[in-house]
Amino acid sequence: MRPLPLLLAALAATSADAQASVSCAATGSNLMEVPSARYPTLGDAMSAAWDGAYVQVDTTSSSWDPSADAYVITRHSLCIVGDPNVSTRAEIPALKIYDGAVVELEHVEIVGEYETTYDWGENATQVVHPTRIRITGAELYVTDAALSPNASGPGIVALDSTVELINVEITGMGDRAIYHVTESDHGALVLQDVQLTDNTGGAVAMYSQPDAQSASLGTGHFDAVTFARNAADVGADLYAEQVYQVDITDSTFESSVATEDGGAIALVDAALQGVNLTFIDLTAGSGAVVHADTDEGFGSFVELEEIVIEGAASLDLGGAFVGLDAGIGLFQVEATDLEASGGSFLYAEGGYIELEDIDIRAFEVGPDGGAIVIEDSEPNYVPYLLRVRVCGNLSPRADAGEGAMLRLVRADAEVLNSVAQGIDGPRSALIDVSDGTLALLNNTFVDNGVPVVVQGSAGSPIYASHNIFMGSDLGLHGVDGFTSLDGDHNLWWDLPDYATGSGVVAVPGYGAVYDDPLFWAPFDPWDCDTHPYLSYASPALDAGVDEVQYRDPPEEPRVSVDTARADIGAYGGPDAPLLDDLDGDSWIVGLDCDDQVAAVHPEQGESWYDGVDADCDGEDDYDADGDGHRPSAYGGGDCEDNLADIHPGAEEVWYDGVDQDCDGASDFDADQDGEDAEGYGGADCDDADAAVHPYAEEIWYDGLDQDCEGGSDFDADADGEDAEGYGGTDCDDTDPQINPVAFDIDGDGVDQNCDGLDGSRDKDADQHEDAAVGGNDCDDNDASVHPGAPEIPGDGVDQDCDGVDPTAISGGGCGGCAAGPPPSGLWLFWALSLALRRRRAAPG
Repeated sequence: MRPLPLLLAALAATSADAQASVSCAATGSNLMEVPSARYPTLGDAMSAAWDGAYVQVDTTSSSWDPSADAYVITRHSLCIVGDPNVSTRAEIPALKIYDGAVVELEHVEIVGEYETTYDWGENATQVVHPTRIRITGAELYVTDAALSPNASGPGIVALDSTVELINVEITGMGDRAIYHVTESDHGALVLQDVQLTDNTGGAVAMYSQPDAQSASLGTGHFDAVTFARNAADVGADLYAEQVYQVDITDSTFESSVATEDGGAIALVDAALQGVNLTFIDLTAGSGAVVHADTDEGFGSFVELEEIVIEGAASLDLGGAFVGLDAGIGLFQVEATDLEASGGSFLYAEGGYIELEDIDIRAFEVGPDGGAIVIEDSEPNYVPYLLRVRVCGNLSPRADAGEGAMLRLVRADAEVLNSVAQGIDGPRSALIDVSDGTLALLNNTFVDNGVPVVVQGSAGSPIYASHNIFMGSDLGLHGVDGFTSLDGDHNLWWDLPDYATGSGVVAVPGYGAVYDDPLFWAPFDPWDCDTHPYLSYASPALDAGVDEVQYRDPPEEPRVSVDTARADIGAYGGPDAPLLDDLDGDSWIVGLDCDDQVAAVHPEQGESWYDGVDADCDGEDDYDADGDGHRPSAYGGGDCEDNLADIHPGAEEVWYDGVDQDCDGASDFDADQDGEDAEGYGGADCDDADAAVHPYAEEIWYDGLDQDCEGGSDFDADADGEDAEGYGGTDCDDTDPQINPVAFDIDGDGVDQNCDGLDGSRDKDADQHEDAAVGGNDCDDNDASVHPGAPEIPGDGVDQDCDGVDPTAISGGGCGGCAAGPPPSGLWLFWALSLALRRRRAAPG
């Protein structure tokens, strides 16, 4: 149920006030020039004025003296104007206007003072104050004008009158810049392009006194008004009591201070409607932006839309807004830097509350709660929070209390499609309910530094459906006699426990999801400029039901981000935000990573290396193959950015001609010794061992051919013979001239042929070794001498090494030849006998 907008719309429709004005146009018959011989002062002109007179003040005249009159009085309808061709406004004395007069002022500055009393209603005969303009029962229209500062009194005092100011400056008043009071006749205050600044008694005060014929009187219409640095005890910029309605549009309230209520606006039994308002650095005892109270009239009603708040601090409850038995409707509000002991954004007691599309960040959590505190809500109206986003509170106070986002005390509430992210709280609960009821439907609570998301106590039933609970110690908690925790279709992630309590605990409930919600890539819960939109792969998409009835009666269906109502979280359900497609590419905010550029959306083809994520995949625009490495031209080391398996650190596949790891080395040199393998144009005989290559130093006798020469690793002198001890017979493997088949040089002290001797055993190569080394060759220097050689008798040579050189006998015989060697004894005897015969035969 939403009564507030309907009520205020009805008020606005009945508050239209037809306003009459004279037309400031000079003719020969109505022109009154001041100063002139006939009218030396403005007072002279007013004394002679008639209805329709046009009074033109010539400030360039040497005889003009604006102080000649302290004030002037008129009951005629007329115009008082300065010369618009002169940059300086015409200074004129104070004015008293009454009895139905219609007065227009243009291009003037009021400098005089009129002593007047606040003689209305019950406040009659108050202290006399000097005033710039006093109007009673009349109409005043002021354009391009100013009121000189008045440190001891107000600027304009109006009773039962219509006052319209356009392009007017009122500054430096010691009392209210404008008092507008309606007792019996309807009156209106209209301000357009007006500056109300540095007024130490406040800017505007509006009062109405009801009578028997009208329930309430008085209206205000403010457009493009600047309120700045005003001060008062209540309502430093605007105080309205029993005022029918005040409409404010396109206006700014800055740096004003109220020692009690309403740093900018205070209402008592008054209605306020505002659009496109900005509130900056306001301070009050409570309700630094608006303090709305109901005394005994029809109540206070506030409806504000498209509001920006940048700094609101209250010493007590209600940093920005306070509603006491008042109706508060706030729509499309952005609020930052809020401070109060409780309800830094809103404190409401009684009445009814409607909040829609509210963004609250940088707020204080005090001892009485955090952003929103509602106590003793109106029984017939459940406070209604729709699309309220709370993020990033100020540093938690040491005395911070329960309910960092929302605290309900003897109050009920519905919270729909709202978000709480990145909120710290030293106490237990993000939302605290005491002796009330709470319905949570389609909300997202993510990564809040509080132990408990929702806590209920003192008989407080809590129903939660289609919510995302993530990143706290506990989802729902019931204490001190709470009634029940119930709900279904919630997503639970990164929570040690879901729900606890001594009463009825029916959660997680039916249809629960226990997976990472997978928010879209740019989302950071501690960055208030990012939002927890769901990504394509989120398990929360379509994980709920379509038939959930959120209110009775249900409203028209509304779509969530993927056009389905069944999503879990703040962007599902019938009241999900209608996210815009700002660039018209058919992709809405949340799914479009840049909704300002039509050429950027998830179905767009990627144009690499231009710094734009055109397809919204969140990947590096300088990594076309998605392998995590940029090409060298863009600060990386990927040598082939079209193939994901080629990048620094990739596993190299050797001998395929591809440099997979982008190290720039030859793909045919697996051991990276600088030499390609045999079979691939190189001469490395073992490409698995960096110590083996054609230029390696050979390590002999280890079984490896380090230098790839191809010879035996056991033949260091390369003489074709392996060394002794390694299966060969080369007795000296450092000298290629020494080996078993080498020619041994006798007597040189070297065993060239490794036979253990310094010389050959068969020098004459007759296949018989020398008798001196154990052989049977009796003359190893003569190849024709050896056993079995043909014997030549009588030549003095024992060719067959039998020890005998037989003598030849005439006739072919062989004297002394024997068929074979005689027995050894006989042979010796025979040899001695022969020697003796030869001796005897020798001549004597």
